[in-house]
Amino acid sequence: MKVLEEYGESQWHREQDRVRLAVLKLANGKMDELRQSIEMAKCDYRDALSFAEYPAYSKKLFRIKNLPEQQREQIIDQDWKQYETWLHAK
Repeated sequence: MKVLEEYGESQWHREQDRVRLAVLKLANGKMDELRQSIEMAKCDYRDALSFAEYPAYSKKLFRIKNLPEQQREQIIDQDWKQYETWLHAK
């Protein structure tokens, strides 16, 4: 909990609950990964959210506009389903 609470200490830390949930997912039960994910979120919380909630989309980020819209939407839908599955499995 102490590591998680590091995110939210600064006034500019936004969406604390959502970001903390995202870093828990990214850490996958590993304390070292949790610390790294918290540090990433403290630099730019959007990175933590992106990698946790939309991992496939994030990997294709710079090429995503080259894909047909239907394929982009499919990637987003699959990403959201994997996040929901992780969230409800715990």
